[in-house]
Amino acid sequence: MIWLHATDAFVIPAFAFADVLMDGEHFPGLTTDRPWSSEKWPVYPPHLRTLSGARKWGLSVYYLPMNRNFTTKDEDLRHQALRNLNGYYALFDCLTEVRWPVFGLDLDDGAEFHPYWGDAVARGVECREEGVEVSAWTQAGRLHLLVFNFGAQSHLPARLQIHPEAFGLAGRDWVVRDSEPDAPAFSQTMWERKGVKDYNAKYRGEAIGFQMRDGRVDVAVPIFPRNYRVMVVEPVAE
Repeated sequence: MIWLHATDAFVIPAFAFADVLMDGEHFPGLTTDRPWSSEKWPVYPPHLRTLSGARKWGLSVYYLPMNRNFTTKDEDLRHQALRNLNGYYALFDCLTEVRWPVFGLDLDDGAEFHPYWGDAVARGVECREEGVEVSAWTQAGRLHLLVFNFGAQSHLPARLQIHPEAFGLAGRDWVVRDSEPDAPAFSQTMWERKGVKDYNAKYRGEAIGFQMRDGRVDVAVPIFPRNYRVMVVEPVAE
């Protein structure tokens, strides 16, 4: 079965070879009253899970965030909404018009995506908090994690137990660091033209505590509501 996902300018005869054609712009846009991408529509998670399957064939999944009418003058809300957008779509390995938030990945080298609903994450990451999901990427012997807090109230420390061997990684001693300070300069996007400059500055730099316990890595990472953190778990250099 061939699925197509495109904008609303359809030339139907040109898509006659497809079985399913989905409009990429029919979901609610972001507004000051509805600024959270992670809360836009209840069917979003299974919808995005279906679309993200295209990565198996080397196709990059791009999603239009519909932020044209999001014109609030509340700078803090804009920062938080942008992080919510980036982090939420990244859980599904989806690109948006805003730059990719998973810092530390080499985009010129192959990386394997492990979604939060997949077997590797189920075996390799245990989380004690409800409303927190973790997706991962493995590349060059390192484990990159995106931890997303769906909660609306608390600035919680997400307590994770990470088992690198579940992702096929070899090592005995590991170190965990916040990979967000590695972020490149903010790219020229619609959001920057609206006045959002370095939207990570407020949130980066919090310490990530970790301990080694019998080959696993225990991590406590603070996360703001409706927000995310990114980190890399890598073997200790000999």
